[in-house]
This record gives sequence, C-alpha cells and structure tokens, in this order.
Amino acid sequence: MSYPVYHTFTPHSIFDWGSYAHLRVKRGFDSVAPNEPFFADMNKAFGNLLEFSGSTRAILEDGGKSYIAVGHLRAHARCFHSISSSDKVPLTCTNLAARDVRPWPDWFDFKHWDGRSYAHHRREYAMFLYRFSATPPYEITHLSQAFTLCSYHHHGVIFPTGLERVGPERDYLIAYGDSDRYSRFLIMSAPNVDKLLQPIREVRSAGVHNYVLCTLPCAVMHG
Repeated sequence: MSYPVYHTFTPHSIFDWGSYAHLRVKRGFDSVAPNEPFFADMNKAFGNLLEFSGSTRAILEDGGKSYIAVGHLRAHARCFHSISSSDKVPLTCTNLAARDVRPWPDWFDFKHWDGRSYAHHRREYAMFLYRFSATPPYEITHLSQAFTLCSYHHHGVIFPTGLERVGPERDYLIAYGDSDRYSRFLIMSAPNVDKLLQPIREVRSAGVHNYVLCTLPCAVMHG
C-alpha cells in the first residue's frame, strides 16, 4: 500500500501487506523514499490552496517493474468558482496564492447547467495517477495531471476509493465516491493510463504553475 504524507505527499512511504488473504502484521513502514522536490515546490507555492493526499492501493503493472496508484487532490474552491460578482481576478490558484484568501463557508451555492443551484463544498476534490518503482525505496517516477470526474450535481467532493485491473484487455477500473452519496467507477485502458503519466522530472521541469486540473469526459448512468 502506498501511503503518502498528507498535504505534502512526500516522503513516499510503503506498507507491503502481502495480500488480503494473508495480511502481514506491521510495526512500521517497509520503506520510505527520498522526498520528491516537485511536491515540496507545490506546497511552498500554494500551501493549503492545493493539497496532495492519500491514495488507493497500488496495482503492480505488467512486467513487475512498477506500481500504479490513484491519489486525490484537494483544491480551494475559489480557484475555480466565484461567490461574488465583484470578483474580477481570474480564477486560478496562482492568483489566489498571491493575495489573501478570505474565509469561505463550508458550503456555497453553485449554479448548475440545469439552471438550479446546489450546495458546493468549499474544496474542489480531484484525483491523479502516479507510478512508483516496484523495488525499495519505491520512488515516484511518473505523475499525471489532476482530473475530476462525472458528478451529477457537482457538489465538489470526488474521492478515489479503489483500483483494480479488469476484463480481457486488463483495463484499469477506478472506483470513487461522489458527494458522499454515490458510488461510481471510471474505466481507463492501459494505453490511456500510460499516456496520462508523465515522467516526474518533466513535470518538475515544467514548474508548479503549469500543473493543471481538468474534467474528463465521461458518461454517467442514474437509477
């Protein structure tokens, strides 16, 4: 199990439980990787405006040389939403980091595409993929950009809960909770997962202000 440190995501720490059927008793981490500078740079630039946090269990990739897991990102909702018509500053975490952020309520009204208003959490939750080596010290080698998923009323709370390989093509199934109400899943092909993952050195070289959060197109069934 990958166990990143809350807020900063490093050092990357590992529990090896063995298997669900035969769990190994642990008194500490099996390994702790050196700090990855990118996450420290993010924390320095944005503080609690953008917080990388815990992950799903890790899946061993074909070939046995690396693992993949899904982490979650918490962003201040004001990076993307405004609750004041007088707020003329473009909505980005970079702009917010350069000035004081006034306190926000735990929930605010968000006008949805259907014309109705729904309660939105003061945080915007997203997730990201990352790859780390299959041998100690299990260093993080690749990172995807952050993405948020289908949410019918967009309350802002999307949280990854599981990761599995499924089907004849060995697709990745990401289970996630939506708004603390619904259980959903996203299926990604292995080639698409590989395309999303960028070498961490390239992400670091691009700089923290070029790290993005986007919305993936997907279909949702209700019932």
